[in-house]
Amino acid sequence: MLPEFGSSRRAAATATFRLRRGLTLLAVLPALLVAGCAGAATDQAGPGVTTAPADAAAAFERRAAEVARQWRDANLTGPWREGFVPLAPLTIEPERGYPDDATKNAASAGWYRLAGSLPREAGTGSVAFPDGTSLRVPLVSADAAYRALAHGGQPQCERSAAAPDAPAPDASAGADGSVSAHAGPCTALTVTAAKLGTAQLRTSRGLATVPAWVFTVKELPDPMVRVAVAPEAVRPLPELPAPPAVPADPDFHLVATQTLDRADDRTVAYRLGVGACDSDIAPLVWESVDVVVIGGTVTPPDQDRVCVAMLVAAPVEVTLTTPLGTRILLDATTGQPVTKNLT
Repeated sequence: MLPEFGSSRRAAATATFRLRRGLTLLAVLPALLVAGCAGAATDQAGPGVTTAPADAAAAFERRAAEVARQWRDANLTGPWREGFVPLAPLTIEPERGYPDDATKNAASAGWYRLAGSLPREAGTGSVAFPDGTSLRVPLVSADAAYRALAHGGQPQCERSAAAPDAPAPDASAGADGSVSAHAGPCTALTVTAAKLGTAQLRTSRGLATVPAWVFTVKELPDPMVRVAVAPEAVRPLPELPAPPAVPADPDFHLVATQTLDRADDRTVAYRLGVGACDSDIAPLVWESVDVVVIGGTVTPPDQDRVCVAMLVAAPVEVTLTTPLGTRILLDATTGQPVTKNLT
């Protein structure tokens, strides 16, 4: 868990900034007409937290409007509440981790070999959500799940050892049996068996029990697991480009939300990922009728200042103009939904 910023989590919501629209309204007017009443605001919570200056709040508002637009364009509000939207990778790593760097590198690079045959069936299955509801979904075959794991073929060091006189392989090739170049310890993971089972996966609807292919791997103490839900039943989250630079203020820095501590009625408490020497930490919020975008800004230290490279989770808090209700919380930097961590 990230260290807490400062020595206390005392709430100090003593000042509130509301962006007064003037000329800045022209930059966000199209988004506001679609979204309804929206605005940027800052509150405080935790030591070292300040109020964002007006230019930073205006830049944040432009970014937040883009985040809201992209969310709407993805048509994700319905699937978020009723479909299957994973919030974690579909490949679930071994429960006890990897025994050494070589096996960890192999899994990351997708270096696998198959020893034996795989089950042929696919069919359908059910995703079970913590509220007692379930969703019937099509499944992928064990072969398709294996190919999702084995996206890197075999490492060059193994193929070279087996056939030292063979020509150098195409390092860009993948799961068709070609090889990949790699510097450092390398091996390939050997899949000896597979069976259809279940796994726990974070989703937009909570920690769900999902159909999964469970692969026995010779080199690992625990299986590698790949979620078996077919791609057509999976709704991925939209990808948002990095925030653009702000020409008027090159020192303006958006920071991302790391965790959500509390979201109730009109109060949202969360933690911003900031540098150990960042100052002027200021939370920001932008509201519309369907989403709430949160984030924050900081002032980085001077370039000539010596500072430890450490990410710190700074607790902050914002007050909404209307109750949160069923609106989706989105992070301004990543464009992704902000949820409480589910374990």
